[in-house]
Amino acid sequence: MEFIKKHYEKVILGIVLVGMMVAVAFIPLKVASERAELEQQRANYLTPQAKPLQPLDLEAQENTLKRVAASVALDFTTTNKLFNPMPWKRAADSHLIKDDSRNIGPGALAITKLTPLYLILTLDSVSVSDSAAEGRGTAGKSDTAGRGIERHGRDRAREQRAALQAD
Repeated sequence: MEFIKKHYEKVILGIVLVGMMVAVAFIPLKVASERAELEQQRANYLTPQAKPLQPLDLEAQENTLKRVAASVALDFTTTNKLFNPMPWKRAADSHLIKDDSRNIGPGALAITKLTPLYLILTLDSVSVSDSAAEGRGTAGKSDTAGRGIERHGRDRAREQRAALQAD
């Protein structure tokens, strides 16, 4: 023990030197493990393990595309009065009328009353004579009121002869 009392500082120095040698031997192992850990962290940051994505719900976009694909004919000439204002005209009794084909001109005509026509024209007979080049015929005209009006061909021929003699 005497040796330790005389040389205790050398013993402490030896223990420190042995500790330093252990530390120096342990440093390469620690550096290798730190490098492996840093490499793993770098790999995780650069190429992370991504979770698989759920399928997207594109129903709204597909419906929009279907609506866009179906063409819509917009008519801004006849129905839209903002871009194509309707001209108006003043009638004779000073009320306003829209100036279009349904209100002015032939398109504005409307049927108000229908009455049947009861006139019947018939040809009764035709006769030809050798003396006159004209044919004589009998025509009948009647209406449904019961009045029968007949005009004979010879009456007509007499009227024509009288007209020629008067000239």
